[in-house]
Amino acid sequence: MLIVHAKLPILPEKREEFLGAVTGLIEASNAEEGVLSYRLFESVDTPNEFLMFEHYVDDAALTTHLQSPHFQAAGGALGGWLSGPPSVTKHEAGEGVDVPLG
Repeated sequence: MLIVHAKLPILPEKREEFLGAVTGLIEASNAEEGVLSYRLFESVDTPNEFLMFEHYVDDAALTTHLQSPHFQAAGGALGGWLSGPPSVTKHEAGEGVDVPLG
């Protein structure tokens, strides 16, 4: 399994435009074969810093996603929304195990 984390610093004045556009990206990405999860969160420490957490079955699924029309469209618009450079990190993961709390 692959885990991808993308940190996206968004201009405050572009926040609503970004959120409106990314909703379609998330829906389309979650419908792709090989995508296990594609979710967006906002940092509680840094307003307008968004974190995309993506889980794929393998590299082929990630490559397919990166070539998809919905990703290409969002990627083309991203430059106009960013307040700084994004960062993207890919991790290869084995099987996860539940960790008991308490």
